[in-house]
Amino acid sequence: VDIHDVIYVHIDKKKKFPATALLRALGYGSNSDILRLFFAIRELDLVKKRESRMDLREVVGAIIAEDINLAGEASDPEAPKLKTKKARAQRERDESELLVKEGDELTEEVFNRLRRLNIETVKVFASYTLVDIRDEMDAVERGERPTRRTIAIDAVDNKTGEVLAEAGEQLTDAVVKRLREAEIGKVYVFVPSGRAESTLIRNTLLKDPTKSEDEALKQIYSLLRPGDAPNRETARDALNRLFFSPKRYDLGRVGRYKINQRLNTNRPAGETVLTKEDFVAIIRYLIELHEGR
Repeated sequence: VDIHDVIYVHIDKKKKFPATALLRALGYGSNSDILRLFFAIRELDLVKKRESRMDLREVVGAIIAEDINLAGEASDPEAPKLKTKKARAQRERDESELLVKEGDELTEEVFNRLRRLNIETVKVFASYTLVDIRDEMDAVERGERPTRRTIAIDAVDNKTGEVLAEAGEQLTDAVVKRLREAEIGKVYVFVPSGRAESTLIRNTLLKDPTKSEDEALKQIYSLLRPGDAPNRETARDALNRLFFSPKRYDLGRVGRYKINQRLNTNRPAGETVLTKEDFVAIIRYLIELHEGR
């Protein structure tokens, strides 16, 4: 992670490139695919009164998690003619249709358009973290948790497959009782900060020159084999040999155990080669380390 909060990777001591390019090459080709690896989706209340700077940061700058088509304002034929070019340009923007795509930033212009259309909530990407239920309930009893945490990812009973607590539910006493009965001790909850999502992934996406899996594969191959003409298959084979071949990386059962412990993953002990899920977990670990979670 550099001073500009961008995550880079090095392969074989070659030139560094954004970590999101590696994720694209591993099969997570679009911005949406990458965002959904690290964030859950929650409803952002646009009507809620926000006075502090921290509260305002929750809205402006958030990453939108849905496509929205916002109609323009109807023009008043009797309105006086605007004198300045800037005012005319602003009116033209207000009257035109605005298409907001998943992954776009929630700007002041978008926020104002949403409110003018009486839209009260919008889906946004939000960071989440794993918490121990016992620690959370202790914090509640000590009065340190005036507002219960909100579950970010469905809590599922591993034995029956039943969803015991859905994303968006608060960690109430009733929910905690159901989880404890199913011997579930930890759950993912939304991070209770003003800014809903980590800036690391967004900054890294902005620095990433690639936009698809093919582009990322070709760029990485050109770093590994400069001068060779890359194609999709040769680039993918080179990447697989580099990271996922037991001849190059054999973690062993002890190595797999240590990775599972450090990254909070649950891969089988017999899986002694790296997986693309390991790379996702490594980047998530760096994000949480950077944010002090």
